[in-house]
Amino acid sequence: MAWRVAVVLIVMVTAGCTTLSGQSAQPPTVTPAPVPEQTPGENGRPLAPGLATERLVDAEVLAAAHVDQVRNRSYTLSIDWASAGQQQRSLLRVESERRYRYRSQTGTGYSDQSFVDGETRFSRHERPLGVEYTSGDAEPARERISGITERLVRNFLGVGNSTVTVHEGDAGRYYLVRTSHPNPPSLNEVRDFQARARVEPSGLVRSMEFTFRNADQNTTVRYGFEYTRLDETTVDRPDWVTQRWPNVTTDDRRGLSDSG
Repeated sequence: MAWRVAVVLIVMVTAGCTTLSGQSAQPPTVTPAPVPEQTPGENGRPLAPGLATERLVDAEVLAAAHVDQVRNRSYTLSIDWASAGQQQRSLLRVESERRYRYRSQTGTGYSDQSFVDGETRFSRHERPLGVEYTSGDAEPARERISGITERLVRNFLGVGNSTVTVHEGDAGRYYLVRTSHPNPPSLNEVRDFQARARVEPSGLVRSMEFTFRNADQNTTVRYGFEYTRLDETTVDRPDWVTQRWPNVTTDDRRGLSDSG
């Protein structure tokens, strides 16, 4: 069942019909798992939550730690999807949960942008036949978009056999988690599943990517995300918001119009 929820979530994000249109998709309610003490690793150094020296032990624990590490921080999150010659790239810049910008673009002339500051969301939808502007009530960044990374870690990284290797990069130590399964249980359409994630000792999943083959359509799906500019992301009011709503401040709903 978790697999099917995750796949439906991917479809919602990449289809551009709910999350991108300004109508928020309702994610399943989850209760974060408690984050235990980190497991001692080689040379006495602690491993990231949910990891052992050779494998991923608990994806739920890692997902909870990941959420804790991005809470109350600024960041830039990129999400990429590609399948059967189609692709979509989404970019989320978060200064705070109530101030962020979002842009999603496909290779077929579709583009959606949103700006949130406080309680109001302003959106711009570009289509081959024209541009539409909408506005509405805002949601926190995690509820609207960035919470997908938590669900991807929880539902996908723990599938199949896993390995954990230790690496030393320019920014310090990190763990590379790899998982694979030729035919994941409970999902007959998926074959040749592979995933990899870069995990920091704190539990932050800095990046994750996975591929699988859709057996019914004989297509390969590629999906991934990456966090950059942690604690360094700021968000300015876009010019198109000022031009479309010149007399509306952040919390002033008077004069808002969805026509145009």
